[in-house]
Amino acid sequence: MLIQYFTRPSRIDELRNCPSGHLLEGFAKELAAAGYQWVAARQHIRTAEHFLRWIGHLGFQPDCSSSWGEIFPERQAADGTPRYGAWGRD
Repeated sequence: MLIQYFTRPSRIDELRNCPSGHLLEGFAKELAAAGYQWVAARQHIRTAEHFLRWIGHLGFQPDCSSSWGEIFPERQAADGTPRYGAWGRD
């Protein structure tokens, strides 16, 4: 489903190979099923990628029962991290 939102094969591979990147494929499928517009879906996928890289950098795995969803936006605002940037990518 990532192919629906990204055209460069290298970018699709990058998304799939990020920490817990396998989750992004399902997330993209859910966004498509919910009728998200192309631009909005891409932004959400990029934010999810950033989130996965951030918690991976901290040594954690995604856990839907935790409060990561509350901490992440606060962290972005506090340190000026770009909302849809290339954090952790070279």
